[in-house]
Amino acid sequence: MRPPVLILWFCLFTPVWGQQNLFNVPTGDLTIEGRLFFQEQLNVFPGNIQSSSILSLGLSDQFEFGIDMLNLNIRNGDPWKIVSDSGDCGGVVSPQLMVTSLFSRPVNNWWKASMGIQMGTGVVTPIAARFLTFFYTVHTFQLMGKARLIVGGYFASPGLTGLNSNVVDLLLGLQIPFWDNRFEFVADYVGGSNAIGVSVLGLSANVSPLFSISAGIQLPNSDQFNQLGGVLNLTFL
Repeated sequence: MRPPVLILWFCLFTPVWGQQNLFNVPTGDLTIEGRLFFQEQLNVFPGNIQSSSILSLGLSDQFEFGIDMLNLNIRNGDPWKIVSDSGDCGGVVSPQLMVTSLFSRPVNNWWKASMGIQMGTGVVTPIAARFLTFFYTVHTFQLMGKARLIVGGYFASPGLTGLNSNVVDLLLGLQIPFWDNRFEFVADYVGGSNAIGVSVLGLSANVSPLFSISAGIQLPNSDQFNQLGGVLNLTFL
C-alpha cells in the first residue's frame, strides 16, 4: 500500500477525541492531567488575519491552567505588519496576553458544569497595560447520538468588547458528530452587540487522536464591531 493511501486511511478512520473549544465557546472539556493542549485559531478577513493561541496544562481531573495570546492582528500589506491597539479610544485591546484557568466537574452521566476565567493585559505598547477579565460558566449536556449542547454565559470587561462598560451575555454551542464520530458539525454563538459577539458555523475533522482541524464561517452579531470572515482551528493534544 502506497504512503499517501496509508495517510488517507489514518485520517479517515481514527476515533474522535474531545476538544476544549468549539470555535469561540468553551465545551468544558479538560486537558488530561499532566498533558499539554495547544490550539491555534486564525480568523481571516479581507486585508487582515487575526491569530489567537491557547496553551493549557492539565493539573487534575477537574482543573487546568494556561496562557493565551489572543487577538494578534496581522495586516496584509507590503510588508505584512502586526497592528496593536491600546483600547484607550474605545477599541479592543490587541494583542492580549491572558492567564487562564478552568474548573469542570460532571453533575451526572449526561450533564457537566464548568467555570473558567481569563485575566491579563495588552502587550506590545506600554499604554496597552489595561487589566482585562473574561469570566464564563457553561453547562454541557449529552444528547442522543453523542451530540452535545453547551449553554452558558459570560462576563467581559471593556477592553475585550470595545464598549465603555462591562458586558454579561449568552454562550451557546452545538456539536453533532457523524460518520462514526470522525467528523463533527459545530455551531456556536457568543451573545451581544460587541467585539466578541459572533456566531460560527463549521465542520471539525479528527485527523488523529492528537490532532484535529476545524473550519467555519464567522457571522457577526453587529457589523459595527465585526465582519464576515473565515475561521480555522488547529488543535494539538
